[in-house]
Amino acid sequence: MRRREFITLIGASVATWSLAVRAQQAKGPVRLGFLPVGLPDNKYDQSLVEAFRQGLRSAGLVEGQDVVLDVIWSKGDPNETVVKH
Repeated sequence: MRRREFITLIGASVATWSLAVRAQQAKGPVRLGFLPVGLPDNKYDQSLVEAFRQGLRSAGLVEGQDVVLDVIWSKGDPNETVVKH
């Protein structure tokens, strides 16, 4: 549970920062990359990505409109190829 709260906090922090950037540049959505260590088909790992998205929403950002989120999975092994989701 602590890990999920941390991810949500990070999401809210990034969202707040991106709001400040957006106030200076009104050129469309901000693109964010998110690299979770895990597997895209693992329910727990998916919940961490969802917690990040929830942090963005709680900051008032709409995915696809204010922010574009690129999720790239590392598969939990640094020697494995990353998978874009």
